[in-house]
Amino acid sequence: MKKISIMIALLFVLTTSACTTKPKTYAELESLHLEGWYDVDTVITDGLFLVFYYSPRCPDCKSIETDFVEIINRRGNRYEVYLMISMDVEKQGTPPVTLRGVPALFVYQDKVFIEMILGTVQVIDYLESL
Repeated sequence: MKKISIMIALLFVLTTSACTTKPKTYAELESLHLEGWYDVDTVITDGLFLVFYYSPRCPDCKSIETDFVEIINRRGNRYEVYLMISMDVEKQGTPPVTLRGVPALFVYQDKVFIEMILGTVQVIDYLESL
């Protein structure tokens, strides 16, 4: 009986941990993706709010993917973050400032746009500073 209880407990732990694996790629953060800038108004919250603008084909964006996702996974509730894939810029609406490239991180505080952070090192450094 004791062996059965231990086996059931072990199976429960293994099943639970498999279901709670953290995302490892941008694609696995699917629930955080926005279609366009018009979506920001519907999801933005008070406090610190970030929009990460990237392209799946961009070598620089790919080079920081692991670090970016790891940082996002451990952020807790310190800030909200959403991702937006660079696609058809005209259909996605207008960003708060002129977009000069990817990867770019758009920073909002209490629903007000504060700054755009551009570049791999700059984006990761900013996120690590939070």
